[in-house]
Amino acid sequence: MIAVISDLHFEEEASDVITGNGKQIIFRRNLDPKAYRSFISHMADEARRRHAEGFELVIAGDLFDLNRTVLWFSDDLRPYVSLDNVSPELEKKILKILEAVAAEPAVKQTLELFRNLAAGSYQGHNPKARNWVDQEFPCPVKITCLAGNHDRLANASAAVRNRICELIGIGPVERFPHYALFHDPDALVRHGHEYDNNNFALDLPEKESIPLEVEEAGYSEANFGDFITIDVAVRLPHLFRRRYGDEQILKDPVLSALYLRLLQFDDVRPQSALLDYMLDDSGGDFSVEEAWEKLVPVMQDLIAEIHDNKFFRYWLSRRAKPWAPAELELARALLQMGGWRNRPAREAARSIYARRENLWPHARSYLRHALFQGRASGVVQFV
Repeated sequence: MIAVISDLHFEEEASDVITGNGKQIIFRRNLDPKAYRSFISHMADEARRRHAEGFELVIAGDLFDLNRTVLWFSDDLRPYVSLDNVSPELEKKILKILEAVAAEPAVKQTLELFRNLAAGSYQGHNPKARNWVDQEFPCPVKITCLAGNHDRLANASAAVRNRICELIGIGPVERFPHYALFHDPDALVRHGHEYDNNNFALDLPEKESIPLEVEEAGYSEANFGDFITIDVAVRLPHLFRRRYGDEQILKDPVLSALYLRLLQFDDVRPQSALLDYMLDDSGGDFSVEEAWEKLVPVMQDLIAEIHDNKFFRYWLSRRAKPWAPAELELARALLQMGGWRNRPAREAARSIYARRENLWPHARSYLRHALFQGRASGVVQFV
């Protein structure tokens, strides 16, 4: 019997919490351990019902989210290197992040459930007593853990791999694999980032089948998604706190709402709706204009900090259109013009939030329209 789960994204959340004056702002992504307890109990019931000779649980990547944490901003060290070139300093930082994730209360309890499962035990529900009791799993258990894109760094070193194996209760592995292949029944399990060129370092043919064995560089090299998650999605709430300060964020309802939305930012789909989500005023607590005025300085800070990043520039030129660097300059200039009534600036921000590749033609037409209609104030300077 085989079961596949994926993208659990255990995360470090403690660093995002703002607390003071009896108020707390936090967004929880880690699921309640009760959900995993119920899942494992259900698998035991199924194994028993099917008279299974064995149970293999495949965790198909992104078990630990080693990218989405503000701990990366404790210094300038980033993981934008091949896994063959991980320095001792980077390994130490990855292990620190891993331990911080594992220490999250919900994650800590869930990992204990996985360790117990790997050892052949679980908590089953007793409907008569209405409680959960320790039981022996009805057949031998094997847990296989694949590497995804948000846990690419799980293969950063033997020390990182060994610690992850300890946390989930399995024996040491030489390397977390990229797929699991079964013959009874016939099944191929992948994380799937091979199909997403922003989260995979190689450009695979779009109209051809992806082979079983893919060049290791595709998994080992850092990809554009690494940068977008760490230095855009995670950096935004970090910059927001740096600009406004925790005390002011707690006091100001506009800032409180925006900070919470920035924590939720990377989960919004479709991405084209990101700016609309950030500026949504349906709650009645603030106006769109108020939210915009608070966001613009943070977006300016973001562009200023990533503008000259070589890794970003490399992927921007590789993934976007040839004129992508010019788009970045345009977005920077438009945001300097500010003002909610400045439509070009809003469209520039919308494109930044949506990570689009087609900012230039839209923003150019909006800019021309705004300048001729007198809706844009000041001089546009491309710096």
